[in-house]
Amino acid sequence: MKTLHRDEKASRMDYAVSVDLGGTNMRVAAVDSRGRILEERRIPTRVERGRDDVVRRMCDLIIKIIASRKAGRCVGVGVGVPGLVYYNRELHESPNFPGRGNFPFKRKMEGRLPVPVIIDNDANVAALGEVWKGAARDVENACLFTLGTGVGCGIVLRGKIWSGTRGIASEAGHMVVDPDGELCNCGTRGCLETIAAAPWMVRRAHWAGERGESEPLRKLFAKKKNASAFDVCRIAEQGDPAARRVFQLAGRALGLAVANLTTILDLQKFIIAGGAANAWKMFSPSMKKEAFARSYVYRAERLPIVQSRLIDKAGLLGAARLVWQEHQD
Repeated sequence: MKTLHRDEKASRMDYAVSVDLGGTNMRVAAVDSRGRILEERRIPTRVERGRDDVVRRMCDLIIKIIASRKAGRCVGVGVGVPGLVYYNRELHESPNFPGRGNFPFKRKMEGRLPVPVIIDNDANVAALGEVWKGAARDVENACLFTLGTGVGCGIVLRGKIWSGTRGIASEAGHMVVDPDGELCNCGTRGCLETIAAAPWMVRRAHWAGERGESEPLRKLFAKKKNASAFDVCRIAEQGDPAARRVFQLAGRALGLAVANLTTILDLQKFIIAGGAANAWKMFSPSMKKEAFARSYVYRAERLPIVQSRLIDKAGLLGAARLVWQEHQD
């Protein structure tokens, strides 16, 4: 198995290659030890072609970036992937890629690349990026929630990703915040994801329109079948009570999750990222109010809950940081 270069002191021109692997696009960048993105490229992921094809095309792009760098050396490749990544750094299961069960992601990549590879869950990697160069760069212990199709979560303790016993910690999107709530895709009722993820917020707004609770929401879904959380947010911003309740409910669920994690882990900061985080003004007041009400630790410390600063760069920077941490250990 390839090992990261530790025998020589890193040159200022050395770099890590980072990959942010999404269901629609994959982004690949060269990042130096100071967190500067030296080069970035993007291509479609094309998941319909299968996992082996995704790996092949990703590695081809990585090799092109390495070949294009005329100075310095690549010390390794870091990859953020959506799904469960076990302690052996292999992908156990991912909702965004065809096929089920274990997939030797790392081994397949290292079979094609001249450098070592390290992978981790994309939310974990984004959290590490925020602690390295983003909204949590002033602390060592932080948690990031990503609000998108689901609710991802990454926890960083003492500057490093907290992976748990098997490498699959931080699945707070499936923390139960309402035992009598909706049935989640994971089989449990009332997960955080069923309240704070974008599709569930849209679904709840649709129900409100159908029940006659909001004429603006009824008109929205009658006119636009694929309405988004952003569309619902615009109606909420106009003062519609039913639309505002959708975000208040999401905020309370997030606040309860923040309170629980604060009480257990004594963290220093929480970061909210993802597309649905654009509705910050709509859900943050209820989120902070709930966290304050539910955790004496939160009340004592008044922990900051902030929006992501890195936005779409968090994954790239976090994946690079994985490599640099391994290189420097």
